[in-house]
Amino acid sequence: VRMSRSRATSLNVSGTRTLSMSSERGLVQFLKCSNLFFFPVGIVLMAVGAIGIRQNALTSNDLAGGIVACGVFLCIISVFGYIAARSKERGKLTVYMVGMTVIFLIQFFVAIACLAAANDVESAMSSTWGELSDPSKNELQNRLICCGFLGPNDRPGTNCPPDTACVNVGHANNGTCIGCFAAEGEDTIRSGLIGAGATGLSFSFLQLGGALAALRLRRHVESGIRRGETRLEHYA
Repeated sequence: VRMSRSRATSLNVSGTRTLSMSSERGLVQFLKCSNLFFFPVGIVLMAVGAIGIRQNALTSNDLAGGIVACGVFLCIISVFGYIAARSKERGKLTVYMVGMTVIFLIQFFVAIACLAAANDVESAMSSTWGELSDPSKNELQNRLICCGFLGPNDRPGTNCPPDTACVNVGHANNGTCIGCFAAEGEDTIRSGLIGAGATGLSFSFLQLGGALAALRLRRHVESGIRRGETRLEHYA
């Protein structure tokens, strides 16, 4: 009877260890694949931010610069996370978990801000227009063929295009240039904000999943170390 119980206990322990090892391999594979995905996402974020800075659309350079910084940080932390998943070192997994959590929080709140701004596009973009420098306003006015935010009397840059140029491209009202908000198109801006917010939310929850997977893998590693220490104490 004792031998049967011993064998049953041994089988249970063996089954638990096999399940634990299988779960650990699954977490490692998830972290590897997710970080291979995050790296090109970071490159895309850097490209989008750089295009925003170059074009000076109705978004501030601070926001575009923040997108670039987030992309750079995501590329770095994804490489670090891949290395941490392969090595399964507790210190590296902890750093990765904290870094990915920070990116999740930043991206989550930015995505929520984009979706909130989409409900009142004019107010949000008006605030952004007021933050633009005069050269940025002039560059935007000449690119979109417009003057001011809502019109020539609404905080225009010092170099508006001539009214004839606005008439030629259909950006005129009673022979006078329309504002850059109308020239850009409220629907275009709203759809862009909604798309950015929805995409940001999707990526942010995937990043949260990466952080949670790193936490679970770290616990698996710690439990394995504790089991090893227990066996050493048993044979000591």
